[in-house]
Amino acid sequence: IFEPVSLKQLIAYPTHGEEMCSDREVTNMMKAVGLEKYIDHIHKDIHEGKPWQEILSGGERKKLMAARAVLKGADYY
Repeated sequence: IFEPVSLKQLIAYPTHGEEMCSDREVTNMMKAVGLEKYIDHIHKDIHEGKPWQEILSGGERKKLMAARAVLKGADYY
């Protein structure tokens, strides 16, 4: 069982605290990978009463992983 975390924490993982990316960095990356419909919810640990792991589709999870990789400095094509 996973501890509920915010969408921002999922994208910024494994960084946390002061090392975490800014809201602007996270929202810009969400737009770049096609997750903009969730931008207003980046600080929520649940959405529609469920944790993010149950809300995001497989494709959306891949987009989240791409956003995470790019924020960590990986090349993305």
